[in-house]
Amino acid sequence: MVDQEDLLLRYRVVEELVLLAASGDEQVEFLAREGWDRMELLKGYPNWSQDIIPVLDERGMMSPEVMEATGAVSVALATLDTELADEYRRTKAIEALTDGGIVGDARWQQIRGLAQAALSAFRDLGVTIPDLLDASYNTRRRSAP
Repeated sequence: MVDQEDLLLRYRVVEELVLLAASGDEQVEFLAREGWDRMELLKGYPNWSQDIIPVLDERGMMSPEVMEATGAVSVALATLDTELADEYRRTKAIEALTDGGIVGDARWQQIRGLAQAALSAFRDLGVTIPDLLDASYNTRRRSAP
């Protein structure tokens, strides 16, 4: 029997991917509307990928395709994180976290494509994929939809 908490945790991982897969304009709009720091794009998902995804995989909640796709997102975000830290040391600025950078930086575009592929793998498992701009996105819930 599948644990309801595991289903909810898997859904929360999907929500993080939805944010990463959204268009740059949607990301900028969402972050502004919610009052979230832009660093959430860079740092939010790795917390889930390092701590929760391996546990869900051990419990049989992930497919090999999901593990491959989510791993690719993790690697791309880690690479971008390192590049941005180097950029900040040199320039004291992080262009990729400005509105224009989020929308147009090729590294974010690559991450969007990887996140979309991960969402497709989750969809193949029958997981509901929420819409970033839906009022129920990332709200309190006790179970996965």
